[in-house]
Amino acid sequence: MNVLTVPEFTSIPISHSFCADWGSRAVTDKQVKSLDRLNRAFRRRHNFEPMALGYKSVRTRQYVGVVGMGKESIEILPKFDVTEGPDGTRRARANLLTMLAVTRHLPIREIEARRLAEQEHDLLEVLIRLYCERLFEQLRRGLLHRYQTDEDNLYRLRGKLLHKEQIRRNTAHRERLYCQFDEFSADNLINQTLKAAVRKALAAVHSNDIKRKARELLFALDGVQDRNISQGDPDSLPRDRTVSRYQELIDLAAMLLFGPYPDVLAGEHQHVALLFDMASLFEEYVGRHIARLSEQLDVEVRLQGPKQWLAQEYADGAGAIDRFRLKPDITLTCDGQHVLIADTKWKQLDFNHPTLNIDQGDMYQMLAYAKRYSCKQIALIYPCTIVGERGNVLRTYRIEDVDVRIVGLDLRDLSTVPAQLLCALPILS
Repeated sequence: MNVLTVPEFTSIPISHSFCADWGSRAVTDKQVKSLDRLNRAFRRRHNFEPMALGYKSVRTRQYVGVVGMGKESIEILPKFDVTEGPDGTRRARANLLTMLAVTRHLPIREIEARRLAEQEHDLLEVLIRLYCERLFEQLRRGLLHRYQTDEDNLYRLRGKLLHKEQIRRNTAHRERLYCQFDEFSADNLINQTLKAAVRKALAAVHSNDIKRKARELLFALDGVQDRNISQGDPDSLPRDRTVSRYQELIDLAAMLLFGPYPDVLAGEHQHVALLFDMASLFEEYVGRHIARLSEQLDVEVRLQGPKQWLAQEYADGAGAIDRFRLKPDITLTCDGQHVLIADTKWKQLDFNHPTLNIDQGDMYQMLAYAKRYSCKQIALIYPCTIVGERGNVLRTYRIEDVDVRIVGLDLRDLSTVPAQLLCALPILS
């Protein structure tokens, strides 16, 4: 399979033939039509288009992951630094895997993310390989069995007799008993979900080695029936200690089955598209690190909240109506007082601009947070590879009694992110 790997916000020329080489990357008109169908399907179902299609080129946006186009695919990686080529690709893929491990609860550590990124596979195949390896580890410990309530017409009593059904079904067959009973079985929804993800992986992957692993898993799960898994099924699975060793696998299976956005169908064409919004991923990644750093403090951390309203509208003869919803990315609260509000922005800063070219609307938004939440410490957090004289605090602005910090996080080495946050946000130390 040919994989064209590019950073986000990259233009790919349209040519007569597909090319995945770094120096002459190109896609064909036929593939552009496939991407157009994908765009229309995403716009119809999720109200956004992952690719910008032009007359002479295709431009990637802030959505990273893999888009399949038959035998070829486009892998879009985050632009953590300006380094391109094999080394930059492996580092970007490893960092993306690490961020997904933190935000999507993947069973992977940073050192393992680097090992997987070294392999000659795109992100989707890396995740499928990881899934197959982890599922093999669990199956060696034994297939998960659970008690399930079942009903059947039997020739001897098992469990309890259902009298109403017995009369309805067996009036003419007195030798039978319609019973309800519990059966300790491997054919349960958990194993059915895991098997469905293996089948999905087998259809999506092109590596012969990974295909072989998937077929071996299907053989091991032969006693589990095939079932169409709906998007709500993984959420309905039990979360008790008896299935704790399968929890990360279930989360990974749900990602392979449905992704951040459910499978997209356009006409007769099915597209394999595993895409993540880097703005949302960066926000959740930073938020989870701040939450971990705050565990030892008497501080409550809220992600995407608490929600409030900026203003109220007073109409004639009616009461007050709340308007303009506010929803901070990260809020730290101590003794009922909001002590820090942080918003993440997946944007590039311009160090040749006196204000780093920060959007004025973002500053107005921070002022609204400070006013409505009565908070005097505000932070805007950006990805950044340049460290200023004051470390990660690139600028400090004062709006009356409110301090607004512009914080830059260097994401080239993710192991340094907690230390960067501790230095930039002293309230965490």
